[in-house]
Amino acid sequence: MKKDLKGYHIQFIALGSAIGTGLFIVSGQGLAVAGPIPLLAAFVFVAAALCPTIFALGEIATLDPDTGGFFEHCRKYTDEAWGGAMGWNYVFQWLVALPLELVAASITIQYWGNPLRYRSMWIVIFLIGLIIINILGVKRWGDVEVLLSLVKVAAILGFIIFGILCDLGLGFQGKAIGIHNWYKPGAAVNGWLGFCSVLITSAVAYSGSEMVGLTANEQENPKRDMPRAIKKVFFRIGVFYIVSVFLIGLLIPYDDQNLMKDHGSLISKASPFVIAVKNAGVGGLPHLINGVILVTILSVANASVYGSSRVLNAMANQGLAPRCFTYVDKKGRPLPCFCLAFAFGLFAFLTELSNQGTVFTWLLSICGLSSIITWTSICFTHIRFREALKLHSKALSTLPYESPLGVFGSWIGLLLNIFIIIAQFVTAIFPVEYWTMSTGQRVQHGFQSTMAFLLVLIVFIIFKYFKGTKIENGKIIMGPGTKGVDLTRDVNFDDAWNEGDYVKWAEHHSNELAKRERLWWCYKPLKKYITFFDFPWRLLSEKEMVDREDKIKREGIRIEEEGRRAEMRNGESVQPQIETERVILSQQRIEQWNIDNRGVGLS
Repeated sequence: MKKDLKGYHIQFIALGSAIGTGLFIVSGQGLAVAGPIPLLAAFVFVAAALCPTIFALGEIATLDPDTGGFFEHCRKYTDEAWGGAMGWNYVFQWLVALPLELVAASITIQYWGNPLRYRSMWIVIFLIGLIIINILGVKRWGDVEVLLSLVKVAAILGFIIFGILCDLGLGFQGKAIGIHNWYKPGAAVNGWLGFCSVLITSAVAYSGSEMVGLTANEQENPKRDMPRAIKKVFFRIGVFYIVSVFLIGLLIPYDDQNLMKDHGSLISKASPFVIAVKNAGVGGLPHLINGVILVTILSVANASVYGSSRVLNAMANQGLAPRCFTYVDKKGRPLPCFCLAFAFGLFAFLTELSNQGTVFTWLLSICGLSSIITWTSICFTHIRFREALKLHSKALSTLPYESPLGVFGSWIGLLLNIFIIIAQFVTAIFPVEYWTMSTGQRVQHGFQSTMAFLLVLIVFIIFKYFKGTKIENGKIIMGPGTKGVDLTRDVNFDDAWNEGDYVKWAEHHSNELAKRERLWWCYKPLKKYITFFDFPWRLLSEKEMVDREDKIKREGIRIEEEGRRAEMRNGESVQPQIETERVILSQQRIEQWNIDNRGVGLS
């Protein structure tokens, strides 16, 4: 693969590439099913699971920027069969996402009537456009993602400003809404089952956030650009998702007739963003929002081709996919992988069937749990990665990028993601208003809700079988290629990280190092104001004070000796210079002590 992705590509991919139909449209379904407070709680909950996951991914990907990203890391640090299952899970997620987004795009066009006689003609136009973008190479793909991300980010920021003004009554109809909709019709509906059902809706909205880790192998300088991009994901989650969902819950009652009740009725008219603008009576703005939704859909479709092709190519290189997918041309394009992805795009023509909603629902069910399973695997892989570092005596301080939440954050992310999976199984057995459904409908709903998990399990068992695992006399005998990775014997950091080479590189590129910051979560211009109100949370003990003074004295003696030697060589007195250096050194030590011991509770 060619390393053609620049720093600005990565920043915008992290900032806006994952924003898709999950936020703009499917969030409306969550509002209708659970109400505003459970929907907001679900988005916050999934964000709490995603943040440590992305930090963990950034730490491993910065050190080891493999082509397959987290699939390759999972294979290296956990189990080859599980890595293969994760790889195919991710490939299927994005292979299916392409026709899914093409269907959504063709439906979104209907907002302006039916300019073309057949909807499938729009699918042809969009598919050809995606083929051209990806064939032009990764740099042009990145350029398109930057442009589309700019549109999405601008639209969401504009909606946030609009939503605040509208809720406070500072414009438009001039009537303040406040939290009126939380009282009438109410702040929640369907109770615990409603909250569990929108957890997976929230996960769908966040899906694709891990895409930034997949680009590491094609980044010009992952040691510099990856940490910066990872921080952008944190801000995107906090500002774009949480604030937008909060405003949606304020502006739209959960019983609004325009909200969709199920995924099969996916239309842009059901977007809570469009509904909020319409309710405010702003002419022309709903058309603009619908155009942004169309751009969003095409952006996710564009990203899906990239995601599926890179992971599939990496799997083929490891013997976990057909060898024909190993081919990459001189311009760094995995052409056979592109062919498979665009072949799956042809499934979008199934929309010509009479029941297009059923097609959409089944496509969506295949990738429903895929993201959560991927995030769970990333957290577990990071825990194993940290254990491998200990066993190989690798200091965390010499990592190119260290997760600010550490291995503790990965444990929290792992438990929260497992909880979401359990909640999905609960709602699969007891869906919202299950008492109104027939047995056949409940069985179909349960199968659709858990299909992704079942596919991962099947692929995992198949890999175990073909790698030599057998069942003899009722006992499972592991084959040579199916045992869990031995972190001491099977892990080798030489290829991913030669400590000496990295240290040498760091000495000559100090300005490009990603240093760990105490206030990593804070917007940069605000850091100085927070630090200004900071104070020492811990005073040095008497022993620490003595040790610090001794260190300063030893440093002063060393400077004096160097000065005397220089004086003897040059025959000149340098005592004033020595005194100046000692004063400066003492001041620097005191300032460093103040920095080290201030605001421990904030970092």
